[in-house]
Amino acid sequence: MTSPEETSPESLDPIAEPGPEAVPGAEPEPARQTGSDQETQPDLQTRSDPAAEPNPEPHEPEAESDAEAAASPESQASQQPVGPSKDGASAAAAAPSRAAAHILAWSIAAISAFAYILYSQLQWRTFSTPSWDLGIFTELAKQYSQFDAPTVDIKGPEFNLLGDHFHPLLVLLGPVYKLFPSGLALLVLQDLLFALSSVPITLLAVKRLGKSLGAIVGIGYAMSWGLWSAVESQFHEIAFAVPLLAYGLARWLDTKGNSRSALVAVGLLVFVKEDLGLTACAVGLVFLWQAWGAASRADNRFALRSRASLKKALSSPQGKAGVRLAAWGLAWTLLAILVILPIFNPEGGWEYTNRLAQNDAVASNFLLRFFLPATKYATLLLLALAAGLIGLVSPYVWIMLPTLFWRFAGNVEHYWGWHWHYSAILMPIAAIALIDACSRWRGTYRARLAAVCVALASNVGVAWFGPIGQLVDGRTPFSVTEEQARAGRDAVEALGTGHNVVANLPMLAYNVPGNRVYWEGTYGKAKIDAVIFAPSNSTGGLPADVWAAQKFGGRWKLVYSRLNYQAAVRQ
Repeated sequence: MTSPEETSPESLDPIAEPGPEAVPGAEPEPARQTGSDQETQPDLQTRSDPAAEPNPEPHEPEAESDAEAAASPESQASQQPVGPSKDGASAAAAAPSRAAAHILAWSIAAISAFAYILYSQLQWRTFSTPSWDLGIFTELAKQYSQFDAPTVDIKGPEFNLLGDHFHPLLVLLGPVYKLFPSGLALLVLQDLLFALSSVPITLLAVKRLGKSLGAIVGIGYAMSWGLWSAVESQFHEIAFAVPLLAYGLARWLDTKGNSRSALVAVGLLVFVKEDLGLTACAVGLVFLWQAWGAASRADNRFALRSRASLKKALSSPQGKAGVRLAAWGLAWTLLAILVILPIFNPEGGWEYTNRLAQNDAVASNFLLRFFLPATKYATLLLLALAAGLIGLVSPYVWIMLPTLFWRFAGNVEHYWGWHWHYSAILMPIAAIALIDACSRWRGTYRARLAAVCVALASNVGVAWFGPIGQLVDGRTPFSVTEEQARAGRDAVEALGTGHNVVANLPMLAYNVPGNRVYWEGTYGKAKIDAVIFAPSNSTGGLPADVWAAQKFGGRWKLVYSRLNYQAAVRQ
């Protein structure tokens, strides 16, 4: 005899909102404390998790164990007859233990950390510097390690970096720099944070999809093009956002909306960067949407969202948490952009207002710029593939919208594509959407396998033509010879410490320890007594001492010159 739930229109949909497991015929138990991060009120969702329901279609013989591994013990017990069962025994044997799941997750994290760090170490050794950001954040870390305000002269003389972006969580860089005073320490820290973010995603994937599919999801995430592009771009504040978002979303999905630690993790995003408050807001709205769906299923068999079910959702723990998180994120974004950043910015405003201003070179119409140029469509396609395509039906994918909005509205070409670090925070969202959709999909094991393989192949494929390929075959930027790399290190050593030094991009981070560093384009009226350059056209072909004398006056001495690495000091 079938229950109303099994014959409801919603149960026939390929995708259905999950709910907590429940044993048929049992009276609902009163709310009780189930852990430090659990809510004390019962969940409105009362039907069993669709991820744990048996597949109505016949299983493929070779894939049966993995598909059954996604079922929970409670739901199996309620849906199978009492007594020995071949299928039940197979599922019990195939389900990975907690220890095995953790070994798998941490193994993936360790291998990815090794690969990330190897790439960063090669970048550092060969003086490969794609931007000035590593120098800026190295200086910020040095200031915090000395309990000083984050004054970063590389950005401009006496420039307080809290007037550039709102990232108070970067105070955590202070102790790291105190122990390891080098820009390389920041690169390694980011690599470890990215690798760490794969752990909650892999654990959730294994729990929801089984060991085989979970491993594919974990590897695909760790090798994703968004993370590798961020590693290649070197340290940025989003290094902290990636593990926070990965843990917060995975924990919330795993506990079906009963985790305070998940809310805390997502809430901390507002202290990583001002725009991430909008991401936290989007997460809160998705949580509210899920609570609304749960309330609707409790109201009627057709699970139609109504005003009455919305009121119930708003009074539920999950709904209240979503509203508070959304308000928290929006409030901090507005506070940061309208109040905090203007206070510390020398211009008295938000540094990046002009990045959203009208620009006829991009598009003559503000709305039109969201659709041009075609690079944006390539980015969207890659994100869809990273979610295995099936992830597009998950509400979690909506969390990408705030980031995509400001990137596509911006008039900076770097924002639109898949390079640089801008897509790193979208990778955990894509992975969670993939897991959520696959675990609720009533399709066959082979269909779920195809989805996770699409994500794996697209992530690794794109990264192969960038950082992974560079790491494997040693092409640019690692084509620098050991003799050239040694010349760079010797130039830094010859310059020494205790200087107010002007440097070009590749030499910024290397000279931060022990010096006050300025970029060649932002030194303003600072009193400069040393210059150092990696091979470039910065001096227009002049020796560094001649160039410095023309720029700053006085007499200068060339203390190092080899293979176009030059250093000069004032006499």
